[in-house]
Amino acid sequence: MIRVICFVAACAYLLSAQTIQASELYTITDLGAGSALAINNSGEVLMNDSAGAPFLYRAGHKDFLPQPSGGVFAAVALNDAGQVVGYVNYGSNFNYDLAIYSKGELTVKKNLSGLYPVVINDAGQIAGDTVFSGGIFFYSNGVLTTTDSFPGFDGEPSVVGMNASGEVIGFDSKDTGAQQGFIYSHGHVAPVVPPGGVSSTVGGINDSRDIVGVYYSSSESFLGGNLFLDTPSGSKVLGLALDMSAEDEEDLPTAINNAGDIVGNAQTTVTEAAWVYRPEKGFSNLNNDIAPNSGWSLFQALGINERGEIVGNGMLNGEEHGFLLTPKCQR
Repeated sequence: MIRVICFVAACAYLLSAQTIQASELYTITDLGAGSALAINNSGEVLMNDSAGAPFLYRAGHKDFLPQPSGGVFAAVALNDAGQVVGYVNYGSNFNYDLAIYSKGELTVKKNLSGLYPVVINDAGQIAGDTVFSGGIFFYSNGVLTTTDSFPGFDGEPSVVGMNASGEVIGFDSKDTGAQQGFIYSHGHVAPVVPPGGVSSTVGGINDSRDIVGVYYSSSESFLGGNLFLDTPSGSKVLGLALDMSAEDEEDLPTAINNAGDIVGNAQTTVTEAAWVYRPEKGFSNLNNDIAPNSGWSLFQALGINERGEIVGNGMLNGEEHGFLLTPKCQR
């Protein structure tokens, strides 16, 4: 069981989490102009600067990733070992060669082309989409497996995430016309949709196989969805992140950690906001959890690690910047 305690070193005594005002739950670090992509459990952040150059942010320093001669490395995902997976294109040739950055070196696998990686886990397993055939791939221990279709589905599957065990989640179209999330593990696929749901999409999976997603009661519209959590013991409806009417709010979960904390984004008729869900507290608009008058408008939360650090993107002085939120409560 994980406990959260807050402390004030200057006073040398413990305070309960309730004594921290809602507007000061996190300190925010400006990662600069550009787009943040991912965070690992060491607090390393993968990001592209405003010119599209990828770098790793480590404890206040930016380490830009090497580029191949004559090509461009597009970084996509990061694991706890600091490995970054992406793809390389050369000039006007869109090869989508699989590429992995590790310990200062970039390895381009020119024999593995037409691949758009989405996620890399700590075992070095990689999952993503096949660019030219409309399917997905799984790469493990030097072996590439591709799948263009699943039984019961009739569209083009797409990968969203993967956990430490190599269980892959994504979405595809059903032969009924509905879109549904799926989990793919050891050659078997199963739909991920709660009871009463017709269509669904998924946003993240943790190492306990807890999957967060959104479900809809109709296959005709993607309005009026509700967030849900699918676990090995059953499904739970979480509702709406900003608690507006279902017709006015569209939620997109993006990640879940092993404590069950979830982050995502909400679009409404009046605003766009990043949010966090904690099992013990429910949903919170992250704009309300930072210092007031910060100048930030946080619209996208993309990742949360086991320390509760959150990475995402927001507007600062009219320009898109990446941000890192660090909890004032130590986990």
